[in-house]
Amino acid sequence: MIPIKIVVLCLSLFQCHSFNIISDLHIKNMIIAQNNITYCEIYDYIRNESIKTFSDYYELDNFKISNYTEQIKQNHVEVILDYTIFYHNIEKNPDNIAYIREAKERDDSSYQSLYQEYLEQKEMNMQIKIIIDENHNFSMYMDRSPHGEGDWTSFEMKDCIIK
Repeated sequence: MIPIKIVVLCLSLFQCHSFNIISDLHIKNMIIAQNNITYCEIYDYIRNESIKTFSDYYELDNFKISNYTEQIKQNHVEVILDYTIFYHNIEKNPDNIAYIREAKERDDSSYQSLYQEYLEQKEMNMQIKIIIDENHNFSMYMDRSPHGEGDWTSFEMKDCIIK
């Protein structure tokens, strides 16, 4: 018989994960036993940060966490995960975008591919470390090393916007 605690967690996972299919192994890796920190709290935190940061620039379609690992340390919880944001450009008519309109006006051979690429769903991928302290404060870190050596630097989602 499955303990009630796991059943509740599984239901909670399906709610916070927008009904994405989650394997049993994935669920086992997400069960958190201490500090009342849950996968859903982390998912909601980075999802809300993403919406707050990127919704002015993109139509946000979905969010995905993968390769979720967690370590409970002496005075904090440390989570490392891969995070993907699926998005579309806000403008629905690519011909309203200057570089695409100019390619059309020049009868540039790349116009059709620029037009189609603009409409396609895109992905933003990042590896994030989140540290949750004893006061339940979240801090995010991004690996700045080119090959994932673990050069973690504090960041906010707004740091991902190219200006």
